[in-house]
Amino acid sequence: MRNLTHLSLLKNPVTLRNRYRLYVIHKMPQLKVLDFQRVKQKEKDEAIAIFGGDTGKDLAKDLGKTFVPGQVPAKGKSGVVEKPKQTLADIAAIKKAIAEASSLDEMKRLELLLRQGGIPGKEKRIGVEEEEDMDVNNSA
Repeated sequence: MRNLTHLSLLKNPVTLRNRYRLYVIHKMPQLKVLDFQRVKQKEKDEAIAIFGGDTGKDLAKDLGKTFVPGQVPAKGKSGVVEKPKQTLADIAAIKKAIAEASSLDEMKRLELLLRQGGIPGKEKRIGVEEEEDMDVNNSA
């Protein structure tokens, strides 16, 4: 993997994770192109700043977790894996995201998110608590 300089993870669910691009750049600093976009020095510096310290290691652990191999999803009373129910606010967020999508790429990303059971706006909340913790630690 040390010789890998071009990588595309488009249409991979990991791309929906907050800071995924910076995380990949941090883990694979030799990358020159990620998802058909050149990796800039500014992104490399930002990746080091975010994931370089002790707080970054904790954040990287959380980002690295996607599922536990062999773990079976929880089943409802009927014995079938139940999808979470959408609230009226969730439905409104979906409609708003569809209306505001301005490109085919945005629509594809939104479609992927919805197929995975995500809600527009909520997928960006992953890692928000860590950001707040980092702000508190930096200001102290």
